Amino acid sequence: MKKLFAVSFSVICLSVVSFAQTDSTGKDLLGKYLFPDGSVVADVTVSFVDSTLSMTSSAGTSELVKQGVDVYTIIAFQGTAQFKRDSVSKKVTGVIIDAMGYHLEGIRDTATTAATSTTTTFAPIWLRKMNEQTENAIVMMQPNDAILEAKRKQFFLL
Repeated sequence: MKKLFAVSFSVICLSVVSFAQTDSTGKDLLGKYLFPDGSVVADVTVSFVDSTLSMTSSAGTSELVKQGVDVYTIIAFQGTAQFKRDSVSKKVTGVIIDAMGYHLEGIRDTATTAATSTTTTFAPIWLRKMNEQTENAIVMMQPNDAILEAKRKQFFLL
């Protein structure tokens, strides 16, 4: 009985650990991917735009919709993006894009990956909230002629 319990506990622990390593949110895909010279686009950047996983290049921006493991549909360009991973570390190393009749194979720019993932996931939300609060404060501080006239009439009992 103890062996059965130990074996089942081990199997459960190992399955939880293996599932925990798979990122379903797309955060591990964030970053810049570089293509060879002469490609239709020099690079693409994968980021969150309004909490939606998106791909941006000189050709434009498109939402990415997950189709399978590391396979996404590029909505605006009727194509697919398949992200390549290292077989040992399971980190994303590149992307293969098939869209609008073009086939592009790019590698991940490791120099910008950390900065892009931090900036794109947290900064826009924080900045958006700060901008909303600032705009509201500015509107409240600006004199409104109708309000000033009403206050003047109330004060002078006109």
